[in-house]
Amino acid sequence: MRVTQNLIFDTFLSNIRNNRSESARIQDTLSSGKRVSKASDDSIAFTNSRTLLNQGAKENQYQDNIQAGLNQARTVQDAFDQMIDLLIDVKQTATQGANDTLSATERSSLSTKVTSLKEAILSQANTEYSGVYLFGGTNTSSPPFSDDPLAPGLIADSSTATPLTIQASDSTQVTITVTGTDLRNTASGDLFQILNDLETALATNDQPNINAAIDTVDGAIEHVVTLASNQGNNINRLDYLSEQYELRRINREGAVSELVDTDFSEAVLQIQQYQTTYEAALAVHSQTTRTSLLDFI
Repeated sequence: MRVTQNLIFDTFLSNIRNNRSESARIQDTLSSGKRVSKASDDSIAFTNSRTLLNQGAKENQYQDNIQAGLNQARTVQDAFDQMIDLLIDVKQTATQGANDTLSATERSSLSTKVTSLKEAILSQANTEYSGVYLFGGTNTSSPPFSDDPLAPGLIADSSTATPLTIQASDSTQVTITVTGTDLRNTASGDLFQILNDLETALATNDQPNINAAIDTVDGAIEHVVTLASNQGNNINRLDYLSEQYELRRINREGAVSELVDTDFSEAVLQIQQYQTTYEAALAVHSQTTRTSLLDFI
């Protein structure tokens, strides 16, 4: 094959174009910070990064679910803490009322205190978070407990039997609330009936029933403490899942970065290499094209 001057020049131009094209491509990765932005840049890296990002989007949604669930679960836990403190006050009042030295008037005054404590417990049982009543089961739009002279303990209950849950993974649901039924049904009887019986015993100066109420209030305290403990376990479980998702997010972002982000030190080195090659090619071509017929005379 005869190597003509035109062929040499065409080859030179093709190499120069390739050099400038690659240099421009690398400069683009430097300015964008992305080595791979479309499948044609690196099909394997692009596919793997998309798989990781899709998995991340799903896990981010689960993490959002967990954070929302934690807000509600912790509000329930706070309500339990308040109820326990109030029930301890109720027990102290019952113990005080059982004292033989108290008069009927003094016990009547203690009855009024129990009424106040009962109302405070009722308020906690109607706790809401962002418009969601947390002890209503799936009936979250209205207070689950209300005054009713015909209901046990004079308190009606409109809650459902299903607590609220959140989807924490493809196969994991975690309970974040307690139903009103589970709250009020203690081993010693209905929570509000226990309070109402003590209130009545104090108001009527019924010392035997005041004494009996001390044990039933103890049972109510133990019941709420157990619910609070279970709630704490669910909160810990959600916290653990959230931490795992956060750790996976950090690792995933690192993996995606390795796949598609620009290695700046390597890119700068490549730019320098292409520039050196470009300048060398121009210098060689300049020397080559000086040849003429006068060089052969």
